[in-house]
Amino acid sequence: RGLLGAAGEVAIRLLPDDVDTPSMLDGDLLELLNALGVSRERTHLLLDLRSVSQHDVGFYVSACEAAINALSEIDKYLTLTVAGSSMPQSLSQVVKTQSTGRIRRKESDVWIQLQRSAALARRPNFGDYAAVHPDLMDLDPTKITVAADVRYTVKGEMLIIRGNSTKHNPLGFKQYYQLAKTLASDPAYSGQ
Repeated sequence: RGLLGAAGEVAIRLLPDDVDTPSMLDGDLLELLNALGVSRERTHLLLDLRSVSQHDVGFYVSACEAAINALSEIDKYLTLTVAGSSMPQSLSQVVKTQSTGRIRRKESDVWIQLQRSAALARRPNFGDYAAVHPDLMDLDPTKITVAADVRYTVKGEMLIIRGNSTKHNPLGFKQYYQLAKTLASDPAYSGQ
């Protein structure tokens, strides 16, 4: 899971399965760095939680604390980032067409709690998947019907404004103009 950079640096992406056993994490990571011939000082660590919708925030905070604290000389790594996504694969699971809804950004809540954690050996940077689920669906646009939607980040949440099918609505993609007006009139909109 390492990627060599142009400057002789690597980025190591640790997935949830990689941190299931924190006691083995440091040894496994050092073994990988030795195989790559790279030091901690040339390594960026990404603790990728992927989808954070299965458990509560406390579960992910505890898992991150255990993983980060299991790594020896954690301050020597170039960067440490924790990333995740609260977005579902399909918005239809949480917001109906022709409506507005909100999705709690648990990845942000996890990061905030990690920043406040007294038990943490190093504070991580924040990362996310923007406004998508970690696993992009491989869909054939000629065979599916997609509803127009606008996704807008507000404090701690993702504001979702959904229209109708772009194929079956007479406005088609032009309905995005109305969705944008709906967003601009929402109290959460922060301006141009």
